[in-house]
Amino acid sequence: MEKKYTDALLSVIKTSNISDMNPREVSIRPVSYDADNSPVSTLEVSDYISFNGTGAISNAWVAGNILIFTALDGYLERKHRLAEGASFRNHYQNLPETTDLERIQKNTYRIMKVVRNAIQHNMSSISLDAGGYSIFYNHNGTDFKLQISKDGMDFLYTVMLSLIQEAIPGMGKRYSTEGHYQGMLQYYYNEAVNKMLLLQDDIQPTGLIPLSGSNPDLKSVVRYRIKNPVQREEDDKTVTFKCHNDGSEKYSSDYVYGDYLLPEELGRFGEGDLDEADKKFLENFQYSEEAKKNQERIMRRTITFDKSLLNEKWKINE
Repeated sequence: MEKKYTDALLSVIKTSNISDMNPREVSIRPVSYDADNSPVSTLEVSDYISFNGTGAISNAWVAGNILIFTALDGYLERKHRLAEGASFRNHYQNLPETTDLERIQKNTYRIMKVVRNAIQHNMSSISLDAGGYSIFYNHNGTDFKLQISKDGMDFLYTVMLSLIQEAIPGMGKRYSTEGHYQGMLQYYYNEAVNKMLLLQDDIQPTGLIPLSGSNPDLKSVVRYRIKNPVQREEDDKTVTFKCHNDGSEKYSSDYVYGDYLLPEELGRFGEGDLDEADKKFLENFQYSEEAKKNQERIMRRTITFDKSLLNEKWKINE
């Protein structure tokens, strides 16, 4: 499928009110340190592709799933030179699976193929409610089954949109890296798979192709972008910064170092001395001693990165 047609489908999906589709979008929060090493949050205008359902397709979950699968199929057909007009099973079989990105593409295609074909061949087999999707039907002697939660489908939609537009919704093109794209895509994918209870299709008994485990998931809810991190120590092999984030299941931080953006998930947390800005802050701290001690612990936190990470994977695309 030509790119202009894939782009047209994506445009309809993003601007239409397809009620059951709620893809995730990462929130990027830029942070800069001022002259006395105090953090200051900033606003930044960035070009990114997001989902904003405001158009005329109301409550059309059928159309939404058909459109997004068609866009994914067209994107992969063009990217991997798949035979136009061949069956979806043929397309699946000819998708490569050498890298984790390719495995995510192939597994996502397989799951969505079950949804698309259920809509096409046996609509009555689909049970859709607040709990998610349940699909059970037989076609040409093969049993097709899929159970996945609503959250799982939303994460799967996010994976598909990220693949088709080759960018994470909300991430933008500024200060992005190949590693961030892959790590955040993997986070969404793993969230989707973890919320899938059952998958059976014409590919059975083969399960989903496992990922290598060599790439870290990057938290994709909120990421603080530290544009001028406070450096604590540096030598030939490592660089250590004042840690901005105290660790969270949803929040994470990225540290700009020269031409590179280093994700918190690749660093090592430690503890260092307070700087003058920290000491001044604690002197004026108006809460309990216990709260003050906890705040001091947070302010002593450091994060260390190995300089071996300074490669093309984490180089900033500006």
